[in-house]
Amino acid sequence: MSTSVELEFYSLFLGVHDADPNVRFGAPGGSCRLTRFSKLCWALIDHVTRGRNYFSGRTGTRLDYFSFHSKGGKQSEGNSTILYFNEKLIIGNLYRKYKTLRNISIYNDESDPVTGWSKPLEFRADTRYPAMVVKLLAKHLLSQDKEFSKFVMSSNDNAFINYAPHYFTQRTLFATFLVNNTQHQYAVLVQKPIFSLIAMLSQVRGRILPTSFLRRSGNQAHGFIETFSSHQHMITFWTSNDTRHCNGSSMTYSIKPPISMRLGWYVIRKLHNPAYEIWKQLGAPGNLSRLQTEILWNVTSVTSSKPARITTDTIQITMDGREGVKQLLMCNGYEELTPPKNMTFHHIAEDMVLISWSDEAISDCFQSYELQLRRRAAKDFITVNNNIVLTRFYQYTSMFGVCGDYRIASQNILGQISKFSETFRYVSQLVSITSTA
Repeated sequence: MSTSVELEFYSLFLGVHDADPNVRFGAPGGSCRLTRFSKLCWALIDHVTRGRNYFSGRTGTRLDYFSFHSKGGKQSEGNSTILYFNEKLIIGNLYRKYKTLRNISIYNDESDPVTGWSKPLEFRADTRYPAMVVKLLAKHLLSQDKEFSKFVMSSNDNAFINYAPHYFTQRTLFATFLVNNTQHQYAVLVQKPIFSLIAMLSQVRGRILPTSFLRRSGNQAHGFIETFSSHQHMITFWTSNDTRHCNGSSMTYSIKPPISMRLGWYVIRKLHNPAYEIWKQLGAPGNLSRLQTEILWNVTSVTSSKPARITTDTIQITMDGREGVKQLLMCNGYEELTPPKNMTFHHIAEDMVLISWSDEAISDCFQSYELQLRRRAAKDFITVNNNIVLTRFYQYTSMFGVCGDYRIASQNILGQISKFSETFRYVSQLVSITSTA
């Protein structure tokens, strides 16, 4: 590295820190295997801990976290245990060689079950993938190994756009269809189960309870993550045989609600996986018609039981022998609901629109959003979504048109609904948006 490049790099490093001391710096973001394989990774860490800082002249350079990439393997049969022990080996190697880094945070920012994002693998299209992600989270969050005491992030690298004909089976959050046989070319995004899982996990609040995910089940194919806050108690259950299908026995859990949740309410959410199968039933099209788009956009990825009062000492949850994810959400319901704000419309195609909004005060008892539309010639609002919406956006298409006045409200698990937002008008495909309030 030349002196001019060093000056530029360290000037940026120090300048950003001076502008905002809260900015954190990490490295190296590589595989960091044994030294003879990952020379650049360990050379950088060696310089950070033992090298001379160009500006200060002192030994050592600030490093806030150690980041690395470790995946489950090159074979189609990704293995969560292999991934976990590979991480343990890397972190153990770091601790042995660089004792001064034992207290910094640890990130695995590419912890995918299988290497090669473009490799078409069916587990990425169904509930095997999200179930394995929850299983890996449980392994890390509840680990008793000292190597994971500072482990704070496990990330799957899904920032890709699939290409034909592998719409669902590449490592992506959405199945992306480029519709090129129309005068106005556009893209259709269909949510995959892995994205729906992220939406489910975004509802988790509070602290993680140190309950062993194996202690109650006695079986590594089943487990759960339990979290608790003042208004919410949530348990996320999983059944997983990694990237392979499960053919095991069912597991029934008897959950004792905490005292703070007695006389509260609960729902049980379940992650589903219908989009891939429905797409195949439609003939596995590459260019989706408007009707096919409407069918796939209305697929329900997350279902929920009806709200029930917590009146018994135990709640029973059964996980069958197939791979999957369920959430038990218990809530005392003592929060005031506030309406969402700032609705925005993004034109996709004729009679297709992406609607987004902001919500700064999501309730711990949150269940879904209710999006309503009043078309131009109509007097009354109708509800647009018939399924659970956990995200702050909704893709909508209808043969009756999508223009008109929109409003939105949030709903909790008790069935209570907030006031509706102010009304926003979507008037044309040119994305002209006005508030009518």
